[in-house]
Amino acid sequence: MRAAFEDLIEKISRSNPEAQIRGAMVEKMAPKGLELIVGMKQDPTFGPMILFGSGGVMVELLKDVATRIAPLSERDIDAMIESTLAGKLLAGYRGSRRADIGALKEVIRKLSVLAQDHPEIAEIEINPLIVYPEGEGALAIDSRAIMH
Repeated sequence: MRAAFEDLIEKISRSNPEAQIRGAMVEKMAPKGLELIVGMKQDPTFGPMILFGSGGVMVELLKDVATRIAPLSERDIDAMIESTLAGKLLAGYRGSRRADIGALKEVIRKLSVLAQDHPEIAEIEINPLIVYPEGEGALAIDSRAIMH
């Protein structure tokens, strides 16, 4: 890891001699799981729109997403999940382990509340949100937010 860090610093210094590098952050690699996307975008007419679907690199390829207007009820969240291919994978498609749908629903629920409570947030995207087998939770790997 030290050699890789030193190589990276050398490459950065060569390509951008003015760069001021103050260190690096090293994190544990996340275990593999089902990659999903969860997001929110403020619509000028309807207000916060919540998005859920297949994430990671598959979001552009499959276009497997569902949207609903916040605030979301439990029924709305269930309908979003069930309307996608990702929902079938979460349920344990063709003998695979059932995913932690409860953890996913909690993320969607909290995003809906956040969007309602903070209209100054224009957009939020969590992609990928990795959902693990039932009882093992979910982990946001990458996220971004845009403020008005």
